[in-house]
Amino acid sequence: MDFNHYSDQVAGLAAELVNFFLPENQPAGLAGLRGLLHTYETSDAITGEDLERLRAHAQRLRSVFSAPDLRTATVELNRLLRETHAAPVISEHDGRDPHLHFASPGAPLVDRVTAGTTMALAVVVCDYGLQRLGSCASSTCQDVFIDTSRNAQRRYCCGGCSNRSNVRAYRARAQGASSG
Repeated sequence: MDFNHYSDQVAGLAAELVNFFLPENQPAGLAGLRGLLHTYETSDAITGEDLERLRAHAQRLRSVFSAPDLRTATVELNRLLRETHAAPVISEHDGRDPHLHFASPGAPLVDRVTAGTTMALAVVVCDYGLQRLGSCASSTCQDVFIDTSRNAQRRYCCGGCSNRSNVRAYRARAQGASSG
């Protein structure tokens, strides 16, 4: 896949935002959310209200990642695009070439994040298909990811989950062979 820099970042933020709000990550709270957003060059102040709005948005994004078919995903993405008032604008800043932002640069943080992540997932689905949005195949992981592999065959969120699943499968086969 060949994302441009901004789309790649915002699509990645969409997946990380969904994963951030998993129950096992909740101790991270506002400080963790600030850190996550800072990774994506967002430095505005974040409030408890922002945290709750982004939690609700992340749940909606999760439904796109787990959509059973393209129609279900596009219906939800269209709903989100209407609700977030995504409004692409061409931006030039920090010495970079002109590129698209998915919300007005002056918009509040949560509006920029919700519009941007929704629009980025819409671009991925339209340009590359729903198969590029993945959920980890590990039975012990609920993370989602954007599949940027050449052949769109990625099954796990990371190498660690892939390795643990392969070891579990190997051990189950070995135990089955020894008891059979």
